Amino acid sequence: MKKWQNRLTSLWLVAALVMIPSGVKSQHPAKGSNRTDEAVMKIRTDLVSLSVVVTGREGRLIPGLQRDDFEVYENKVRQQIEYFSDEDQPATIGIIFDMSGSMKGRIPQSRNALQYFAEAGHPEDEYFLVSFNHRISEPVEMVDSQALLRRVNMLTPHGDTALYDAIHEALGRLRQSRHRKRALLIISDGADNHSRSGMSELRRQLREAGIAIYAIGANEPTSSSCARLCHFEAQARLESLAAMTGGNAFFPHSVESLENAVSQIATELRRQYSLGYVSTQPAQDGAWRQIKVRVKSDIVKEKISVRAREGYFAAP
Repeated sequence: MKKWQNRLTSLWLVAALVMIPSGVKSQHPAKGSNRTDEAVMKIRTDLVSLSVVVTGREGRLIPGLQRDDFEVYENKVRQQIEYFSDEDQPATIGIIFDMSGSMKGRIPQSRNALQYFAEAGHPEDEYFLVSFNHRISEPVEMVDSQALLRRVNMLTPHGDTALYDAIHEALGRLRQSRHRKRALLIISDGADNHSRSGMSELRRQLREAGIAIYAIGANEPTSSSCARLCHFEAQARLESLAAMTGGNAFFPHSVESLENAVSQIATELRRQYSLGYVSTQPAQDGAWRQIKVRVKSDIVKEKISVRAREGYFAAP
């Protein structure tokens, strides 16, 4: 992609990627080849599914790990990994686009960010669009990346911001996707002043969905109407949502760092490890179960970070 012509004096983009792994059921545990693992994924429904990202120095992705390199713990009890895959698969990606008044003048930059993201993604990815201000639009049907960019370029920003409600709407739309890998990309200035639902309710929804959020947030306040305290509170919320769901938060300070962040998000979607296990505690009691994923210490000869969702509710 060509370098952007204009530099941003203050970075305005907030992007959150939501990854929704699927659970599946089998009568027999899978061992051995990835082909056997794929068969297990098609027939299990009691499998706890995890999307795992392993990074080294400066956020560099660590490729080439195998099933036996990982350890998974639920409530501090080690679990047997029944499914493993590192295959690059296409995704259904919902774009939640902020068309509130604070987005005036920013649609060209957002279009460039989306174009860069699409170019770094899987060629078979599909997209749908949910735009919002104080109202939530009806989700637009599945389109390719070029049709998506044309639709975004036609939006006219005005009104207040109902970000949390837009996330809820898009989560429902993702259930109709045809790809097992599903993600959500939110483009906004990060504020919310008009949603009916609050942050605590959103946290509960995200935990139940088993999703991972990636965030690219504004490095500085984007307008005189946004107080500095409000700005840093928005950053803290994004970081908290990312950490609890196994994602990551970025706050770039230049065009180049924005490009790098968008590229890293797209690359992580394509290079995540998929793990699955059947809990040693079969009771579906609705309780919260904490998950910890580790890579064995003798496998990678550098300091690494392992990210996955922090747990799930054992729904009855």
